[in-house]
Amino acid sequence: MKVLFKDFNQEAFSFDKDPVLVLEEFWTPEDQTFFQNAMNEATWKRLADMPAVSRAFPNCGNWSKGDIGHQERERFLNKINLPCIADYTGCPPDSKQAHLNLNYFSYQVGDCLSIHDDTIKTDETSQQPSSIRRLAIAAFFHDEWDVDWGGESIVYNEAMDEKGKQTTVEISECIAPEPRSLVMFTVPRFHRICRIDPRATEGYRQLSIETWFMTGL
Repeated sequence: MKVLFKDFNQEAFSFDKDPVLVLEEFWTPEDQTFFQNAMNEATWKRLADMPAVSRAFPNCGNWSKGDIGHQERERFLNKINLPCIADYTGCPPDSKQAHLNLNYFSYQVGDCLSIHDDTIKTDETSQQPSSIRRLAIAAFFHDEWDVDWGGESIVYNEAMDEKGKQTTVEISECIAPEPRSLVMFTVPRFHRICRIDPRATEGYRQLSIETWFMTGL
């Protein structure tokens, strides 16, 4: 579902019926300025400085990931405290039982994110995770976006054979990174972020806060 936030029927929506939700103009201009200012003060790491992530996402440019402060985290969680999240996960985002790891992300020309399904991967020597990801959440705070600039989120449906084995993935949604929008979808779900095109205006950065709503196993 894609809808202006002012027209969104919060009580009627269910992720069980519609696994992808895009709320346009969810964030106010004041929210946008607040988080942009916080991003300017944040500590950032480039993809090249995160070896494990670089191995998982090769040839994806050199996007940046930033740490979010306590005040910013609280403002974000209070704003996304929607009934549909609590109904799907069993607890609201601002609950002490909720598990969310929030980070800033910045994508520039040449940056992208290859296809993945947001499940937590473990190897034979690692311990099993204590929680599972239920919802992926992305909020966009850059000032402008153009259809020639790329950066869209492509979401896929899985096609299964008669034995329930995955055979192919098919495009389900193409979601534009519209400024001040909020995007949420259920996990696991294959998706990727398209590469930022060189035609983007000089110095353009696609700015977002991204997180996963996790619950215990």
